[in-house]
Amino acid sequence: MPDPIRAKNFETLAVISNNNDINTLRKKIDSFGVEVIFPKELENDVNSIICCYAILNLLPRFITTVRYTGPTSILKDFPPSHISKINLGEGVWNSSVTIVFGKNTKPNSQNVLYIGSAGWSSYISTKKPCEWNPLPVNSLSALYTAGLVVGEVFKRLLPEIPSEKISHFEYDLITHGTEKQPVVEHPVPETIHFEDLTLVGCGAVGQALVFALKGITRFWGSVSFVDADKLEPSNEQRYIGAFEENRGVQKTEIISQWFAQFNPGIATFRAPMKYEEYAKLSKPLGEEVISAVDNEKTRINIQAGLPKVQWNVWTDTSQNTLRYGAGYHTIGGPYQCAACGYFPTMGTPSQMEMNAIRTGFTKEDIEKRLASNDTVTEQDTLQVAKNTGAPIANLKEIVGRPFEELLHGDCGVFRLEFHEAPAVAPAPHASFLAGVFLAVQIVLRKMKLPSSAKLMESIADFDALGIPNVNCLMKKQKHPKCFCNDPVYQDSYNKKWNITK
Repeated sequence: MPDPIRAKNFETLAVISNNNDINTLRKKIDSFGVEVIFPKELENDVNSIICCYAILNLLPRFITTVRYTGPTSILKDFPPSHISKINLGEGVWNSSVTIVFGKNTKPNSQNVLYIGSAGWSSYISTKKPCEWNPLPVNSLSALYTAGLVVGEVFKRLLPEIPSEKISHFEYDLITHGTEKQPVVEHPVPETIHFEDLTLVGCGAVGQALVFALKGITRFWGSVSFVDADKLEPSNEQRYIGAFEENRGVQKTEIISQWFAQFNPGIATFRAPMKYEEYAKLSKPLGEEVISAVDNEKTRINIQAGLPKVQWNVWTDTSQNTLRYGAGYHTIGGPYQCAACGYFPTMGTPSQMEMNAIRTGFTKEDIEKRLASNDTVTEQDTLQVAKNTGAPIANLKEIVGRPFEELLHGDCGVFRLEFHEAPAVAPAPHASFLAGVFLAVQIVLRKMKLPSSAKLMESIADFDALGIPNVNCLMKKQKHPKCFCNDPVYQDSYNKKWNITK
């Protein structure tokens, strides 16, 4: 495995394990073997095929010794560089963990994970094989199962990290395990319409999201993909679509091709640029926007663009934890907007206070200059550059233009690009689970569901080293000082989307 890829893995392991000894971590990974057993009788079981593909996609990205026993047809969509990282049953094998599909295989191992999926439900057990009928086919639950299983491998790789390991687990994505399993009712609609969906951020989480959505049903409407970056070697440790063969390809190109391949009736728009540049285009922000970026400033700026719905999805390694989550945000509801949660220690500032914090001007000075229709001076750009770290060259173009152009829209959120330290890359299963979970929520919002269904109405927050349960769904109220409570902001939102109060 190339050094840039392994370096990312060690960085993650060091953060969550408090172990900065790279040599120890390297030896631990190199001595840990995983075997995946897929019996021939399941070669027509679509759920199992999808699940096995995802597991074999993710495991070699952080485990150096992965063995696969089963039909090689499952490997046909992998490029040669990835297949070369999988042992196909050669030589003597000492397995630390064995993953078993089907109910008739008897592995020669003490550490076994039996897995399966059906309908909206996942099955993982160390005790007995899955007896469920694999129908109906649902790739979302199959992929979520795969992510959870890879997470179980991760826990066993690092037993010193506090974690909750699965012994026997039956769980569905509609009632979150509160009803009898498996939950096989409520099929995915044959078609789903997106009026105008925009995905900002086509990295590990964005790729997982689109990978999960692309073949679940037929989509039509319009989808836009926004991301300035190209695939790099370091991405290969956790991106499900990153391989040696597509290094240097635009991230937007990869996932737009996925979507178009399965959904020829949908219009796709690629924007290989940062969101702040995309926001300046004549194309208006979509009705639904997914922010899968790794910095809070872009998420807040997206909220300032007044999408009807903003979906947030993230991973986190702060405070020596490994977490993933998602959010569903509207302005008119009782729950927090995407900006409410980003100032937990000092209280969320009002729209004008936020401008003052970011620009370095006082609130009173900003109000005075806006009232007098003042223009931007060169001294203004120097102050903003010093306060934010934004390149002065990017600011010079607005000298002489209205002062309000330093601010974004009626809601007054600063629009310029700021520098922010990139987040530590999480383990591959966390990013994958985050994307798949949000894909599930997007699909469920398009369906008619029973009263027992438990949708994400506000926030879902998961411990990637724990076991998901219904308590991971939270309802977080708006912060009273957030700009989303401003009457002008709310009025602009209601007018934009023809909402009558």
